[in-house]
Amino acid sequence: MLFLLALVMLLTPANVLTASDVLALAEIRRKCADGRARSVRLTCDITHREIGARCGVAGSTVARWEIGERVPRGRPALRYARLIEALERQIATEKGQAAS
Repeated sequence: MLFLLALVMLLTPANVLTASDVLALAEIRRKCADGRARSVRLTCDITHREIGARCGVAGSTVARWEIGERVPRGRPALRYARLIEALERQIATEKGQAAS
C-alpha cells in the first residue's frame, strides 16, 4: 500500500516538469557553474540564507550549489532559477535607469 501511495505521488502533475522547467534547470546549473548566480546574489547584497529561505532550502545548500559541490535539483532549484532571473532583470533595469 505504501508503495502505491509513493507511486501515485510520483505521477501527480505537481511532479511533472514542463519543457520550460527543464530549460530553467539547465540554465541555473550553467549560472552556478560559471559563477553568474553567485555574482547576481552578491550584486543584490543577498545572503545564502535569504535565498535559501525563498527557495525552501538551507542557506548552506545555496552555497553548495554556487561552489559546485551540489547540483541544483527539483522544485527548490526551479524557485532559485526564477529568483536569479528576476534579480538579473532588476539589475538590468537599474543599470538602464542609471544610464538615463
